[in-house]
Amino acid sequence: MNSQIKIKKRGEGFKNFLKKYGYFIAVGIIVLAVTLSIILTNGVKTSVDEASNLDMATKEPVEVGSVGLNFALPMENCEVVHDYSRDALIFNESMGWFETHKGVDLKSNNSKVYACESGEVIKVYTNTLEGTVVEIKHDGNITTKYSSLDSNVLVKVGDKVKKGQEIGIASNSAGEEVQTGAHLHFEILNGDNQVNPNDYLSLSNK
Repeated sequence: MNSQIKIKKRGEGFKNFLKKYGYFIAVGIIVLAVTLSIILTNGVKTSVDEASNLDMATKEPVEVGSVGLNFALPMENCEVVHDYSRDALIFNESMGWFETHKGVDLKSNNSKVYACESGEVIKVYTNTLEGTVVEIKHDGNITTKYSSLDSNVLVKVGDKVKKGQEIGIASNSAGEEVQTGAHLHFEILNGDNQVNPNDYLSLSNK
């Protein structure tokens, strides 16, 4: 009988404890849960940020425009006879139709053609429309293309060329521009995209 009374009193004491302190216990549990949630969330965010910063740090800088490159003119004392035209159609006398113009046509009393910037020769070829062509790859995924050259070029694929190094002679080998006479058809590509050579060269004589 005495033990039953003790058990009953113990149960009543726990109930009284919960009645008296249950509110504070519940609040404490909620605060603890919120605090843990904030700590865990910040930890995950910090890890993501650190990973993002590490990823950015390991990536190579992207070249924009002519940043990192300082092009020289590909011919001395040259003048522009046909300018770059991405949108407006211009009449091609040699072909007899209107078309866009992916580069600039340059003429000079000195027919020597020079590399605009240091790089590596990646293509040398000849076809009916473009004539003899040399392509040079530069930093920043930029490629310069020299067309309508004489077939006796001074470089080959794999050559490392320096800025200002002679690579060939301008001629009228490009069948699609034969009416222009001896000249250099010059293009610049950023990756696979044609860009305006005027953004890279000081072509004031037009």
